[in-house]
Amino acid sequence: MTLAASIMPRWIILDIEGSAGTHIHYTYGLTKRCTASGLCEKFPQQNDCFGTERQFCSMWRSTAFLQSFTVVLEGMILVTFITLLVGGKQKRDEGWKVLSSLLFLAGLAQCAGMALVTYIYDYDEAHFLIGCHLGISWVICTISWCILIVAAIGVAISAYLLPQEGGYELIPDREYYDSQEL
Repeated sequence: MTLAASIMPRWIILDIEGSAGTHIHYTYGLTKRCTASGLCEKFPQQNDCFGTERQFCSMWRSTAFLQSFTVVLEGMILVTFITLLVGGKQKRDEGWKVLSSLLFLAGLAQCAGMALVTYIYDYDEAHFLIGCHLGISWVICTISWCILIVAAIGVAISAYLLPQEGGYELIPDREYYDSQEL
C-alpha cells in the first residue's frame, strides 16, 4: 500500500471547469504532476522552491522522504517478521519488541507524511486552488498507517497477554549427577 501511494501521482487532484467549456485537470504526486492527457512533469518545480515558496517545497519534499523512509522500514519489518517465524524460541520471545517498534515507527512516519499533505492542502492557496481534493494516494496512505499502528498494538498486546511458548526441558546428564554424588 505504501509503495502504491508513493508511486501514484494522486495525492491531490485539481479538477476545474474553466470558462468557455475548458476543463483543467491535474493530479499531483510526491515527485510529479500530471495532466489529464497523461503528460507528467517534475513536481515541485525549481521555481516552487525559492522565496516565499521555500516552505511549500520543503514540506512537500519532506513528505516524499517520509514515504521513502516508510518503504525502507517496511522492508525491515518484513525481514524481522521472517526472522521471527524461522528463528527459534528465543528470537520469538524477544523479537516482538523489535517488530512492534518498527511497525509503530513506520506508522508514525507515514502519518506525519499524510499530515503534511493535509496541511499543505488546507493552507497553501498558491498551489492548490478551489476545486482541489485529496486523492486516492492520500486515502491509501491513511489506511496504511492505520493498519501499521493497529498491527504494532496487536503484536505488543499479544506478546503480553498470550502465554509464553513452552521451551525444551533439558535431559538430565548422567555424568553431572554422578559427579554430584561424590
